[in-house]
Order: sequence, then structure tokens, then C-alpha cells
Amino acid sequence: GGYIAPARVSRSTARGIYLYVNKRFVRDNLIRHALMAGFAGRIITGRFPVAVLFLTVPPDAVDVNVHPTKHAVRFSDSNAVHKLIETAVADTLSRSDRPSWPGVGRDSYLPRTAEAAPVFGSGITEREKDFLVASPFAAPVPTAAPPPIDGAILPPAGAISRRLEPAPKISPVPEPAIESRQQSFFTEQGSFGGLRLIGQLHDTYIVCESNREGMVLIDQHAAHERILFERFKQKSITTTVSVQQLLLPETVELGFNEARILNTLLPDLASFGLEIEPFGGETFVIKAVPSLLSGRHIAPLITEIVEKTADSGFSPGLDTALDRIRQLMACHGAIRANQRLSMDQMKELLHQLDTCESPATCPHGRPTWIQWRLASIEKSFHRIV
Repeated sequence: GGYIAPARVSRSTARGIYLYVNKRFVRDNLIRHALMAGFAGRIITGRFPVAVLFLTVPPDAVDVNVHPTKHAVRFSDSNAVHKLIETAVADTLSRSDRPSWPGVGRDSYLPRTAEAAPVFGSGITEREKDFLVASPFAAPVPTAAPPPIDGAILPPAGAISRRLEPAPKISPVPEPAIESRQQSFFTEQGSFGGLRLIGQLHDTYIVCESNREGMVLIDQHAAHERILFERFKQKSITTTVSVQQLLLPETVELGFNEARILNTLLPDLASFGLEIEPFGGETFVIKAVPSLLSGRHIAPLITEIVEKTADSGFSPGLDTALDRIRQLMACHGAIRANQRLSMDQMKELLHQLDTCESPATCPHGRPTWIQWRLASIEKSFHRIV
């Protein structure tokens, strides 16, 4: 069990990570890597989560004598340990990503709480059975029998194995992304589509009201990035990608090394709906694009994919490398900051965000929304003390 803070509560170093195995404090790279893998796509590169994890394993399944200080351990089944932690963390974050505000017009609403809260209470011990995600807007965590915060509490550790099933599939949707309303995952806690839309701020942020909970600002580019990223990922896994043939194929010219990298990437790019062929020398021709990117200039996207791959390395089929490509595709295909949207477009964007498994951050880890509690606003105007 243990506690993890939401992705938006992060640090510049790993000093906020505390790991315990069978009540013993450890500095274990395997557990830390699994923790970071669970946060993948939710935390900005170079930042570290805040977490306290307590792992209890049979004594014969772990060797505690691999280092003189006994701060390092070795598991007999390291892959199983890594998968368990990564899945539990990712699943908990997916649950906590859901907005906690009720829809406009509902009779009940959440109690007003502090603007910030301790990530974990002083009473946490190795006996805690649950992972508890502390919302940045939640009340301080009590030291005994902590209740769920924003509905983001995991079941007892013994039930984690039952949570290793795949997440619910996102149904294919018509393109472009902001076009048709999808069924919301938010059934009890509230939804983005249930907010009262007020308008657009500086053609960049969508301004909404949440009943008596306060004001919600949504970054339209970050939100649309998240939507597109999950669409690209879902389509590459479960369905045939919808492709748009270009009437006027685009060409892209690269250097020798970059051309070699692109040749290696061609099969994986084709799986995303990017039909690209060599055109002699270091020139390539782009013949088709995924429908989600129709109407976009694609050559700059291909150039950036190749450059990022050159910087970070690539092995065909490697999930992390493919996710980087999806991130770039989502970034290039998303609506921009300083782009005027109609009220209908903003409404559809909110409903599309409801279909996402991880709506709280863009694929790079930036927040998609922030909230001002009504209590905080009233305090700023000296309406309450």
C-alpha cells in the first residue's frame, strides 16, 4: 500500500519518494522505475512524483543482503513486482484524474476545502492497505483511518491483482476530434461536459463554472492534445486507422543520418496512418495521413519526429518510442493557443475530454485544467474570513 500525490504535485528531485520493503527503508531502482512508469505521460520530463510506497513480500522472495547498508534489495520475480507497482500506480492516477465537481444544476456539491493539502499524513504506517491519492484541493489527510479523497482510493492490496485487467476501451469516434459527443466516463463525480460554459479567455483558455464549486479554466491546446493522443493510441491498438490520401503529396528533405532514421521508422509510421515513401536520395514523399491530422502541414511533423528520435534513440516497436511519436502527432494536430473557438466547438471539446482515460494532463504532463474554489475567490474579495 502507500500514498501517491497527483501528477501536478511534483518535485525537481527524487527526494519526495520513500520506499519500504517489509518495513525496511530501501533505495530500490526497480521500485522507483515502476513508480515512474506508472506516472508516464502524466508528469513533465525532469520532474519526480511524491510518493510513499510500502511493499510486503514473502521473506524468501526478496534478498536484503545485496548491499552492506541493506538499502538495496533483489526480488526473485522482479518483473512481477514491477508490473504490479506500475499498474497499481497508473490505475490509481486514472481514477484520481476524474474531476470531483458535480454538474451544474445538481443539488449536492462537495464541501469547500483548503487550497492545498499535505500529500500524506504523519500517521501512515506499513499497515496501510490502500494507495490514497491526495488531491491538491483536498482537505488535510487525517492520521487515522483516512477516508477517500475525491473518490480516489484503491482497494486493499490483496485486491490489486484483480485490477490488472485492461482499461475500458474508448469507442472509435468520427474525425476530426471535436465533432461528435461521446458517452462520458464520469457517472457520479461530474464531468467536463457538465460544466457551465462561460466563454474563452485570450483565445486560449476555456472558462467554465462548476455549480457552487467555483471556476474551472481549461487549456484548449493541452486538452485537445490529450484527446488526440489517446485516439492515436487506441486506434493503433484496436482498429484500422482512418487514412486521408493527399491530393498534393508533400515532400520532406532530410540529411543523410536523418534519412536513415526515417527509413527505420517507416513501418511504425505506417501503422499510424502516415504513408511515406522514399523519393530518391534523402527526399521522401508523404502520400497519406491519418484523418485526425487532415488539413495539417505534415512535413514539419515528420522532421520533428526524426529529430526527436535521433536525440533519444529508437528501437522499432518500442512502446516508449511510439508514445513519443504519438505525442508529437497529437501536438501538431491539436488546436492551438490564440485560436478562436465557437461555443459549440468548446462544448464538444469538453465532451471529448470526458472520454479520456487520463484527462488531467496532456501527454507531456502539463495540466489540462485548473480550478479556483469559490471559497478562495470569496476570501480574495474579503467576503469570508
